[in-house]
Parts: sequence; structure tokens; C-alpha cells
Amino acid sequence: MHPHERQPQHPFPPTTLRAPWTALFVVALLCAAVAATGTTHIVRNLALGAGLSAEVADDGSLVLREEATGIPVVTAKLETTGGRRAPHATEPVFVGRTTDGAASGHRGFAAGADDDEDGSVDEDRLDGRDNDGDGLVDEDHAAIGDAMIVVSSTDDAHAEFYHWTRRPLHATVFVSLTAAGPGRSSWRLEAGGSDWVEVAMGVAHHRVTGRAAEVNVHAFVTMIDTAPDKRARWVGVSVLDEPTGDGVGRTVLDRESLLVRLGGRPVALAVSTADSWLGLTRRLAEAHVVRDGVTDPVDGRHMPWIVLPGCASCRQAAAPQFRWRLDGSGHLILLADVEPGACAQLDPDLFRLDNRDLGAPDQVFWSPREGGEQGIAWSTVTPERIERTGAAPSCPYLVLEGLADHDAVGTLGFRFRAPHPALLRRLTNGEAPTEVTVGFLDGRTATTKLEFDLESVDPVRSAIAWAARSGPKTAPNAMDQQRLLEPGHAHPTLSPALLEGWPNPFHDTINLRFRIPTTMGEAFVWKDPDDRPERLDLQASIPWARSEPAAS
Repeated sequence: MHPHERQPQHPFPPTTLRAPWTALFVVALLCAAVAATGTTHIVRNLALGAGLSAEVADDGSLVLREEATGIPVVTAKLETTGGRRAPHATEPVFVGRTTDGAASGHRGFAAGADDDEDGSVDEDRLDGRDNDGDGLVDEDHAAIGDAMIVVSSTDDAHAEFYHWTRRPLHATVFVSLTAAGPGRSSWRLEAGGSDWVEVAMGVAHHRVTGRAAEVNVHAFVTMIDTAPDKRARWVGVSVLDEPTGDGVGRTVLDRESLLVRLGGRPVALAVSTADSWLGLTRRLAEAHVVRDGVTDPVDGRHMPWIVLPGCASCRQAAAPQFRWRLDGSGHLILLADVEPGACAQLDPDLFRLDNRDLGAPDQVFWSPREGGEQGIAWSTVTPERIERTGAAPSCPYLVLEGLADHDAVGTLGFRFRAPHPALLRRLTNGEAPTEVTVGFLDGRTATTKLEFDLESVDPVRSAIAWAARSGPKTAPNAMDQQRLLEPGHAHPTLSPALLEGWPNPFHDTINLRFRIPTTMGEAFVWKDPDDRPERLDLQASIPWARSEPAAS
């Protein structure tokens, strides 16, 4: 074969049934003399995001590294029985690189899938041999992904690595492994961070139509060691299909090692990375959907390894605008109004405010326009927590009824306990940021508008909590007056005179007049005038009047 290269013109599949990428096609045969030296050559480097990259080598190994430091965080390699590395000294090793749509590499429902026109599809895989005995070599293989790397040793194992550049698949390396016989070889993955933990999870996944469906995923996960001021990163491994009937138990977990035993039929796996727990689960669910592929609705023919177009709303919708408030305990509440067509599946762990990560909220709650408020507890997910509880945290978008679909209407909220002191000072001093950065489950981030929530359930308590946290910036007189409004005293309400509307009742339109109070007397009223604290100075400044007033 003569190698040639061409740059891909269409990196993403334009329809649900075909993936006609034009691409490079490079095939190299490494001679036994080179293999006998024991030198490992990097065949391809893949960018995964989250500061990680993946190296595929000509010995069938896969190494995930930190891009900044070059430190390996996960190492996977082929082994023979007894834990020895798969030998390449006695037989040639075939290494090939190709992509979907390359010559002799069509697949799926493309007209050229049967390249040698013998009535069979994909019967001669990319391995440098005449597998179907027709006198041709590699003429009818199925190239998969924007990058497909093949490593085949005639005496031991055959490994194929697939990678797509489209989001969120860019963070996943797909692997298909086959051994010469059952029990002879395995693929060992060594974790460089926490130990591997086994977990089963349900994930809300949007199909092409935008309707949510639950995808059940069984995986092994590890958390990568990272600096204290950096966001935690995850690596997950999921077996996408396990051949049955060959008597091979596939996975053996031994804390820092995960062993995948190979047999005579291919075992497909996905190795995914993410900088949040829900991001990892979404990527692993997407991997299962890709492996499942599609079925032709006319003739019923099924094709695996097909990438379906993403849900248009998930892919294109902007982040909703947010409002903020502090509750009575000084916790930060972020609220967003969700309308039909919006992508409300935000990642709770990826909120960033005032150039700071907010960390995991302790609650995600959903108030549909019709129905009562629903809430789910949330917190930072760690392998230790999963191992201790024996289960992964529930996906909020499966638990909170109706939120997973794009026709949801209501208010989505996140509660963050004890925000960073510097951020809290800005909020309490009336210097709140006007933008917040949010993350979507597919890995995108967006910056959206942030305003103060004037429709807080309890604006008086919010204002009190705001002022109570301001410390020495509050004038002594204002602080003394503020204490008279705290719990233990008769609770005031905001004066109805601050907001007037006419006509009342109204039909099509209403006129609103509102004013921002500057004194205690303008701001508050008591149901019983006798409940008003005697020492309260009605001319004293209210807690939020320390800066230029504003309203929206």
C-alpha cells in the first residue's frame, strides 16, 4: 500500500445515517527488526480537553497525560498471561492510521461500504492481512472516527483506537481489543490518582429529537490528583459490549489496577475524561449511544459506531440569565427562569463567579410553573464517597420531574453554602458581579447575565443576611439598627407603598411605579405598630443603602 494524506473536509456527520468524512489514510508496516529493539513509538497524540491528552503507541498501549506537566495519570497496556508485556520481538507488528470516509474504509449505509463488491461488509479489517482470502489486503475494513489507529501483532492481539473531534466525544478514546485466544492476553489500566471504583449510574441523554431518555452505564472511575486550587478531574472506563459464550470474565478490579481480559471476539471500551462528575457520566453515556449505532428503518440493517447529530437545543441554546440572592443563613442562591427550547441541563460543579469556582452546590431545586418545588441534595463527588455509599449520586435531571426535556417551564435554582469570603464581601457591599459563567453537560461554557433577585421569597431576610456579612464597612449606627430587625424581634415586611400598580384590577396592561427606600421608615412596616422596636430610628439608613441604589 502507498500512504497518502488528505485533510478532512467534513469532520462531523451531516445526517443520522451516514458519516462521509474525507480524511487522511496512512498505513505503515513495522519490520520485526525494529520491534525487536523494544523501542516504543508514539503513533498518535489525541487532545481530550480538561488539560489532558492521550498517546497511542505501537505496542497497543494508551497513556493519558497532563498536558502542562507531561505526568501520566492513567496507563493502559497489553499483557500476556502472567502479567508480561505483550511481546513484539518474534513477529512483525502492523500499525495503521485512517479515518471515516477514507478509500477502502467506508462503512455504515454508504454506497461504498462493500469496497470489494463481494456481498460482505467489513470482513477484511485493517491489519495488513488477507483475512477473507480473496487475494486482497485490507480492502474492505471499516474506518471509524476522525482518527482510527490500529495495532496488530500476529502472535498476540489486535487493538483499534477510535477518536472523534466533535464535542463531547473529543474527551473519549474508544478501544476495541481482540486476543488470539481466550485467557492469553489482557489490557491493564493503572490509575495514577485515586483507586478505581466500580459504579452503576443512570444518565439523562438527549436523542436527536431533543427528548430525554435514560442511559444506564456501568463504569470504573478514578479521580486525578490535582492542586488544591484546581478543579478535580475524572477518568472513567466503561465496557461498551462484552462478548458472551467464550468463558472469559472481562473485568478484574484491584484498587489501582483494572484488568480487562481479552478473548477471541472484540471487546469494546470507552475511556473518558471530564472536569466534573456529571460531565463524565454524560460522556460515558454518549459512548454507549455511539457504540449502539443506528438501525435502518427500511431494511432493518443495524450498524454500530455511528455518531448521531446532537440535539439542536442542547447544541445551540444559550445559557439562561441568572438572578442571585442570599438566604437567611448567608448562603448564595442562583436562580434562572427556564423557558421552552432552553438548554437547562447545566453542570452544578462548573459555576464560576468573580473569577472563582463556586464548587459544588448543596442543593439543586426545580420549581415548574405548574406543580410544587422539587429539590435534590448535591455535594462534591469523590471516589471515596462512591465507595462508602455503594452508589453514585442521582442525576438531577432524571430526578427533577420534567426538567430533562426542552419543553420545561419554571425556575431552576442552585444553593451554594458559604461562598468565598472575598466574593461574599463584594455581594454584601453592593458590588455584586454582573455576569456568571456556567457549564453545560456537554463541556461547553458560557457567560450570562447576573442580576439581584428582586422577587426573593423573603427579601427582608436576604437584606439582613447581606448586611450582617459586611463587617466593619457598616456604619455603627446602621449596625445597631440592623440588629433590631434580626430574629428575636417582631419581623417586619417591606412597605406596600414601595410598589404601586394601576389600574387595579387590570386586564391587558398595568402601569407600575416603584421607589427604592433610603430609610428604615420608608422600607418596613409591621402588622401591629406596637411590634416595632422602640429604639428603631426610622430615619436611619437601611442595610443596603451603603452604595448607589439600583433596581431592575
